[in-house]
Amino acid sequence: MRLSIRRLLPKRRLLRYALLLPGCVILKLAWTMLCLVDAEALLHNRAREDVLNRRRYLLDEALGGGAGVQAMPAFLGAQFRGEWAVGTYSMLASALTNVAFRFPETRAESLTAVSRLIVDTLDPSMRKFDTERWSEDALQSLDSSRGHIGYLGHLAWMIGAHRFLGGDRRFEEPFTRIGEALSRRLLARPGHCLETYPGEAYLPDNVVVYAALRNYDRLHGTSLATPVDHWVAFARARLLDEEGLLPFNLDDRCHRMGVSRGSGAGWNSFYLPFIDARLARDQFAALVAHRRARRVVAGILEYPRGQAGRGDVDSGPVVLGLSPSGTGFALAGAVHRGDTGLLSELLLTSELVGSTVDLRGRRRYLLAPLVGDAILLAMKTAIVWDERYVDVVR
Repeated sequence: MRLSIRRLLPKRRLLRYALLLPGCVILKLAWTMLCLVDAEALLHNRAREDVLNRRRYLLDEALGGGAGVQAMPAFLGAQFRGEWAVGTYSMLASALTNVAFRFPETRAESLTAVSRLIVDTLDPSMRKFDTERWSEDALQSLDSSRGHIGYLGHLAWMIGAHRFLGGDRRFEEPFTRIGEALSRRLLARPGHCLETYPGEAYLPDNVVVYAALRNYDRLHGTSLATPVDHWVAFARARLLDEEGLLPFNLDDRCHRMGVSRGSGAGWNSFYLPFIDARLARDQFAALVAHRRARRVVAGILEYPRGQAGRGDVDSGPVVLGLSPSGTGFALAGAVHRGDTGLLSELLLTSELVGSTVDLRGRRRYLLAPLVGDAILLAMKTAIVWDERYVDVVR
């Protein structure tokens, strides 16, 4: 009798778990539907509560000391902790600027916050990851021909955001020096690309540089982005793969190396509209045509169909071929294009994976790091900044 009871116990546990699982699924779906933002509302600035509560969370965390190098996960190592910190600041500056253009009443607070982010980013500790790889300081070697764009590109982008928000010229000296250095370096390269680290050139990092230079010219009436025009022509003629997508990796001649990646194409969908509207439209159309997929959830494939590949720090864990980063970044392309169908799919996936929580008016994704929340808010509010707040320097 005792033996038969023991044999029944595991079966009872299994039955309990089997009954619990559907309840968890129903709870998760209810939670998702409750927190899901309507695509039409987001596109037409009617998702005010969601956007502003996510902005509040990011402001409190970043300005409260939660976004510096020391706040990044220790398991990443020194280099990636530095990259994530700069990326978090850059994406937060992007999100704050986007939101200020959609909700003008937030502009003054955002301007103050972006100023603080730039001051922090100018601190040598924030570029230590870059200094160690190059064995020289990015800001003290602007007369050289070396890249440093993993740091310089984002810093120039952030200073541009500050000016588009109506900021003063307190950062004008580094903005001009960086812009002139990057423009000169690009002109000296036949393919008009620069290295992130010695021997490592990535097109997504270069796209940030191109967008920052384009913004500089719009703010100053200059022509530092001349090499960007050359690059657009070069990209159309030499860089596109069989799917019509730009590459992720570049060789020492700035030519395509390896396959294009969904994480890179999604990232590009945020910045390319600042660089060249036609190239932006073509690239996102190619991404949707070739990498949009439904594998339990909808998302963006990291690698071409039929090709397997591993995830990394850029893509996140690739599951069923889908790229977490590519899917999140592609929100920007859907917003820029006004594609409510695709945007609805990607918002649903983001919610299913991320799980929104809202505590005292501070909204975030439970399963995302701070940089993930900054990225998603920047992508969901993507907009090409205009000069409404700026007295253009002539």
